[in-house]
Amino acid sequence: MNIALMAITSLLPVIGWGFMPILAKRSGGTAKETMLGTTIIVFLVTLLFSLFLDLQYSGIPFFLGTCSGLFWGIGQWLQFEAIDRSTVSQVMPISNGSQLVFTTLFAWIFLGEKYFGWTAFIVFICLTVIIVGVALATKTSLNKKSDTNKRVYFIIIFSSLSLACYVTIPNFFNIDSSLLFLPQSIGMLIIAFILNLRNKHNANAKNVLKNFSTGISWLVANVSLFYVSGYLGLGLAFTISQMCVLVSIFGGIFLLKDRKSEQEMRQVYMGSMLMVIGLVIFGIVK
Repeated sequence: MNIALMAITSLLPVIGWGFMPILAKRSGGTAKETMLGTTIIVFLVTLLFSLFLDLQYSGIPFFLGTCSGLFWGIGQWLQFEAIDRSTVSQVMPISNGSQLVFTTLFAWIFLGEKYFGWTAFIVFICLTVIIVGVALATKTSLNKKSDTNKRVYFIIIFSSLSLACYVTIPNFFNIDSSLLFLPQSIGMLIIAFILNLRNKHNANAKNVLKNFSTGISWLVANVSLFYVSGYLGLGLAFTISQMCVLVSIFGGIFLLKDRKSEQEMRQVYMGSMLMVIGLVIFGIVK
């Protein structure tokens, strides 16, 4: 793969996932409506992609891809719920940091991406630096409503665990990315429909349509992640993708007008710097 093309492709998850929560917040609606709009457009695009390429599916890979999509559906819904209860710049640093920890752990356990000696020590230090950066970037505002934020923490951790499963399953079973997107989208759509069937109020069609943009942003990130992970490995590709936290943090602050005091902004800048340092060193080591 051409180095320049790889570099560009590696940045697409950063852009796609960075803007995804911002688009979701701007589009409005409940987390369930956001999920429905996101998954409908993802399913339609992947179905057209599958028909255009005349892809042939087999039972087990299709089932495993659907399972991956189910995990995504659960994880993404919980992330949207957390954003609804808080703000984008508040939730995404914790979400991205915990996803990185879980994905690194899963890659070590299930994918053979093991580290020993000094490498293991540096990886541990990098993760610690990233976690400290997350704590700094979110510290002050998290102290404002302790009960609410305890629930947000709980939601984000389960969201990140589910999203880590979503990216690990296809890599563990070596499923071709071109054969993955349609069954994944079906799993995602199943979760969205279940959530809205259990909803006491009918989904607002306008809010659902607005969130098609959220789905397109996800498609850009997802397709490019699985494409580049075949060359860089899941651990490194996912590590690079977590730079999206910077887009989410500053996009939330400047585009969504998330309120921050001067002290909070200083902590955001320092926390962001630590996260970048940790991610860059992590990427070099891996």
